[in-house]
Amino acid sequence: FLYPVCGIASLMNYSFGNQGLSYNSLTLILTQAVAGFFLYFISFDSDADTNTTKKSIIFCCIGFLLGWLTTIKFTTSLLLFIVIAIISFGVCLLFQKKSFGTFATHILLLIAGFLLSMISISIIYQSPLKILLNIINTRKQIAGHNTDNLLQMYFEDFEENFFLKFIFNNPIIIISPLVLLILFRNKMNILFSIALISIFSLITKEVINHEHYYKVTAEYHNNTNELYRMLVALFTISFMLIFSDKYSRILILPFIRNSSLFIIGMIFLLLLPFICSFGTNVPLSVHITQFMSFTILMLCLCLLVLSIISNYPHIIFPIGITLLMINTASQIISGFALSPYRLNQPLMKQQYNIPTLTHNKQILFDEETKEFINNIIYTFEKNHIQVNEQPVVIFDYPGLVYLMGALSPGFAWYNGGGYENIYSTHCVVFNSSKMKNIDKTIFLYGNWCPPPKEFVNCIKQKGVDFKENYFIADSIDIPEKLRADDKKGKGKMFFYLPKK
Repeated sequence: FLYPVCGIASLMNYSFGNQGLSYNSLTLILTQAVAGFFLYFISFDSDADTNTTKKSIIFCCIGFLLGWLTTIKFTTSLLLFIVIAIISFGVCLLFQKKSFGTFATHILLLIAGFLLSMISISIIYQSPLKILLNIINTRKQIAGHNTDNLLQMYFEDFEENFFLKFIFNNPIIIISPLVLLILFRNKMNILFSIALISIFSLITKEVINHEHYYKVTAEYHNNTNELYRMLVALFTISFMLIFSDKYSRILILPFIRNSSLFIIGMIFLLLLPFICSFGTNVPLSVHITQFMSFTILMLCLCLLVLSIISNYPHIIFPIGITLLMINTASQIISGFALSPYRLNQPLMKQQYNIPTLTHNKQILFDEETKEFINNIIYTFEKNHIQVNEQPVVIFDYPGLVYLMGALSPGFAWYNGGGYENIYSTHCVVFNSSKMKNIDKTIFLYGNWCPPPKEFVNCIKQKGVDFKENYFIADSIDIPEKLRADDKKGKGKMFFYLPKK
């Protein structure tokens, strides 16, 4: 049953994020593969020497996958390596009663697989060392991505969203595990089963009732994910309390060969969403939603154990899994179809394509967005702008750069305002660009966010004198729903062209 559950839960990556492949999608896929191999390693019997070859292959594969993950998100790769090394040390020496040499062999195989991936990356793409140096150098220039800022943000987020909210806003997190523990230890199996399903049903109802279809992205994530975090906290505490009881371990023993290794596997699954999220300039409480498939799997295993000790596993487990899948499906439907990430209309209203988009004819839009994009294309044509030859900077609308096949200096994510310390990043990226005709760059921006003075002064180094050599060639209306500043009423987009 776990295979379809993991497959369905993986779709939550799309319900909370972009509707196409991104580095988060690749991080999820590679981490799922690493986790699968590593959990398979943990499952081996301690006295079985016949699995040596399998273990060697597993660690080589894990190292190879971690190598590719390094080029996508090196913070996740590094943390995974550390966690896997620590758990492997404990499993080899404490549980499987192997020597330190066995553990060292596993680490060497891990490194061998990693080096093999580095060679393959060099052949297929470019030097991994060059990629890593570029990442490190760029990170220093990107606002909010230095280590101090990230750690401070993570600490404040953990304090507010993982600690204070649960204690003061959700008494169910404290009361429910204690109720389950009391009922279990008094062998009130029927009441225990009823309480377990009731709590699960209550949280499922709360998740479905708290969908915020048209909220700002961060607020939507926080509102919905708080309920998932509550579910995880509740069942983790319940599981740990009840699993610590000797009577419960006797009940579970026929189903789980090694309870200690099972708990280690559960903790590993619990940590994975945080490991995948670390290094991103987004609060962990928001970003872990991208990797909810690990959480759903952990909840399934928690539910399995709790249903076994209830003495009614054939009733409790199917009901619990059904509720969990309703919970998951409701989020996928709302996030993927009813309120797609950063789209202002449901997926069903995205019915119109734009034939004049050279590279993206197959993409569908709602009617209002289609008209807006057609106006931009018409304005480009009217002013003889060649987006595939002249650099284009579109403030606050990076998607338009990709959509129209335009060339943007360095990257597409230029912001017009409201982003602290972001202008130094724009300056470095723009001035380090090797594009031709950069002195003839076209600028588009909304009436709420003219190019910041710091950025205007900085780009003079590239011969782009925005104040003296540019003029407003045209403007178009921006529909209220497409305004990047979320203000009411129509906006204006201005087209700034060089005078000569």
